[in-house]
Amino acid sequence: MPGFDVAGVVEAAGADSGFAAGDAVYGCTLFGAYSTRVLIPSRQLQPKPRGLAFEDAAALPAVAGTALHALALAGFWAAPPPPRPPHPSSSSSPPSPPTSPSLTRNRAVLIHSAAGGVGSMLVQMSKLLGCSPVVAVVGSSHKVAHCRALGADAVIDKSAFKATGGDASVELWAAVAAAAPAAFSGKYGAVFDANGVSTLRRSFDALDRCALPLLQELDLSDNPLGDAGAIALGRALTSPRRVDLFHNGIGSDGAKALAESLKFNAALTS
Repeated sequence: MPGFDVAGVVEAAGADSGFAAGDAVYGCTLFGAYSTRVLIPSRQLQPKPRGLAFEDAAALPAVAGTALHALALAGFWAAPPPPRPPHPSSSSSPPSPPTSPSLTRNRAVLIHSAAGGVGSMLVQMSKLLGCSPVVAVVGSSHKVAHCRALGADAVIDKSAFKATGGDASVELWAAVAAAAPAAFSGKYGAVFDANGVSTLRRSFDALDRCALPLLQELDLSDNPLGDAGAIALGRALTSPRRVDLFHNGIGSDGAKALAESLKFNAALTS
């Protein structure tokens, strides 16, 4: 049975669940939400606000959670993580994280498919978190007003470029660069792209160089990078283009250690 988002009235609840029969709740489940009745762990439910209709509540969890998670990965929410404890072999503590709730200075965001479920949440949440400008990309003209009403500072309508008879892709990315802050050379602090192959490469190109502030979140003390490798890593991560770990003094062992530290399941090839 498909379905993730739910909203309804509790019929029965465990003693330690925090809920009771008759409570109005909303939340998410791993499939089965299209059923009349579902069994859900209490940790996946929240009390439904009185002013929120059941239909509206049932439309929130998956899209809102996805958008908020994306903004957290971009460093815009929530507070920065606490500093790591000193490593046993080190006499000094690692540097403290920045005090700003953002790990990047550039707070411009580009949101593809901005009129969709996740996209519309990203527009609203980005504004609430102080991102600026919030630039929305949509595929048809009737979605422009909707995104502006949600709070987008600029809305780029891809269908308008097709009507001109020119190269729609070139015009799209020219508009994307023009909407970005000049102080950051037409780049964005975060790009949220659910389109896939058609825009992913150019979306990466539109990103500002925001990797360096994240270096302090890595614990490289137990990995065989060494001083030279750490310096090479810093240079690689601040490169505006592709990161080549194997020709920057890190080597195969260092690259594997970096992948482990970043918690990526990367397939490393020489």
